[in-house]
Amino acid sequence: MKNLFPLEEVVALAKLDTLSNFDLKGMVNASIALTASAKKLGLKTKIDLHDISFSVPHLMNKNQGTPASLAVEAHYTVPDELIIDTFELMFEKDKITGNAQVQTGRDPSFQVSLTTSSFSLDHLNQIPVVGFPEGSAGFSAKVWQSKSSSEDIQYAGDLTVKNATLTVAPMNEPFKELNAQIKIANQKADIPTASFLFGDSNYRLQAEITDLNTPNIRGKLYGDKLDVNRIIAAFKKPKDAPKEKTSSSRAKGLDFSLELGVEADEMLFYKFRAGATTTTWRTTDRVQRFEQVQIAAFGGTVGGTFELSVMKGGITWKTDFKGQGMKLEYLWPQLYEKDKERAAEGLFNADGTLSGGGSSPDNRSAWETFNGQLALSATDATFVKSSLFRSLLLAAVDPVNTLFNIVTLQGKTLDAKNVYFNSVNGNFTVLNGKASTKNLYFDGDSVDFRFNGDIDFVENYMDMKVQAIPLATVGALMGKVPLVGKGIDKAKRAVFSYKFKVTGPITEPEAELESTEEVEVEVEEKKQDP
Repeated sequence: MKNLFPLEEVVALAKLDTLSNFDLKGMVNASIALTASAKKLGLKTKIDLHDISFSVPHLMNKNQGTPASLAVEAHYTVPDELIIDTFELMFEKDKITGNAQVQTGRDPSFQVSLTTSSFSLDHLNQIPVVGFPEGSAGFSAKVWQSKSSSEDIQYAGDLTVKNATLTVAPMNEPFKELNAQIKIANQKADIPTASFLFGDSNYRLQAEITDLNTPNIRGKLYGDKLDVNRIIAAFKKPKDAPKEKTSSSRAKGLDFSLELGVEADEMLFYKFRAGATTTTWRTTDRVQRFEQVQIAAFGGTVGGTFELSVMKGGITWKTDFKGQGMKLEYLWPQLYEKDKERAAEGLFNADGTLSGGGSSPDNRSAWETFNGQLALSATDATFVKSSLFRSLLLAAVDPVNTLFNIVTLQGKTLDAKNVYFNSVNGNFTVLNGKASTKNLYFDGDSVDFRFNGDIDFVENYMDMKVQAIPLATVGALMGKVPLVGKGIDKAKRAVFSYKFKVTGPITEPEAELESTEEVEVEVEEKKQDP
């Protein structure tokens, strides 16, 4: 028997409220073979679903005009039990097989088991937040509803994803080459193993998703590189993006939360590369927060927090951090990567709170948003071929008692090409890309420098006052103090001080000697025993 009839009528005759969840519509074109006995009706049919539409809640939607067919062998037992011994659903070129049991009447219920070796993931077009433009999956699953039409449909299954591309609603960059094992039970999913490519970094993931409508993702992520720049770009909304609604009227399914323990072999942020990184990554909508950050950076460690907020047309970030035991020789090449002649050596520490915006430090607008507080210190610091210190020293060459002449007293020498300091200490206040300091100290064996003024990263310009005190003068004074007795007193002595004005590009500033004057410094002298 062949027949053409409205699917809505079949749903009404079945008296199973559950079928209304699938929104079955369209004309059925079916070939039906029937057998009957006293209490049993046998059915064998093949149905063309080309003109049928239906939905599987939170999973897929089949539109009219999409090629599909269903072959079924079943029997109906009077008064209200339908057993589907086998069915075969063809979805374009994909095939799903299974069986089902449907109980009609006063206490309707159903149970469906289905399997497939390969199923195109682009059919799964109703999953909230995520999409699968590419890839396939093999799965075995069970869908059921208990004997109460008021209860939600239940489902569980095992899913193997192969070579998939995954999109997430708040992000504008996909996860590629996704391969995963997934166990699903109702609104929960367990991912014991997954691997994917994000940007040019490979990752491995173990996670649990506790709500598929508004996903709450928890787990661990391992990667060869944590590329913060790529994360910024992925969450950044294009300027022409439609305006978002307020949270009170926001469409359900646009939110997700993330909490991942992250381990990576290296980290990239702006142009700076660092080593092994561990952190806890928490996401709520477009706010990314990295807590308990530990980074092997520049031969030392950096710890703290980092927060990234990405809204329409722009980003903002802020960090509280502390860096210890780092090496200038590792940092300097990244600061001056275009000039291999510049070099610095020594251990340095950094501590601060900084904030900013923009996607690149080479961008003027990014520097204009740069704000915060920064404290720096270094020990055993040597600056090789430094244009700044070279300018300072050369500016004092001409006068008779110049800086060069004085620092050679008492055997002390000063090499303009290799300027050494026992310690460096300074505090900066950063406002709109301009770093200001009143107490940047360079303390050396031969000469001390005191800096105050501004370094403008927006304009690439330095405007500072510098005071130089040659320590050889203090040594000369000590030579005139009687060395009898064992007591030591502190006394003030007058020494020469040189004052400079330093202006110009940050990497090539020029120094001008403004004045020389006597200043009092504290020196230790031996006192005679009574």
